[in-house]
Amino acid sequence: MTRAVTIIGLLLTILIGTGTYWVSHEVERLEKRYADIQSDILAEQETIHVLQAEWSYLNNPERIER
Repeated sequence: MTRAVTIIGLLLTILIGTGTYWVSHEVERLEKRYADIQSDILAEQETIHVLQAEWSYLNNPERIER
């Protein structure tokens, strides 16, 4: 009986350790993906800002009249 409990405890410990490692690795991967997406969003926002400024310049009535 003691031997079976010891083996089950050892297996559970290994299983929990492996699961914890996997979750930790997955969190790191998702954090990197999140940081990459945030970087992409900032780049797109900057592009939108530049395009809005260009659109305002191109639609300026004084510039169009020339």
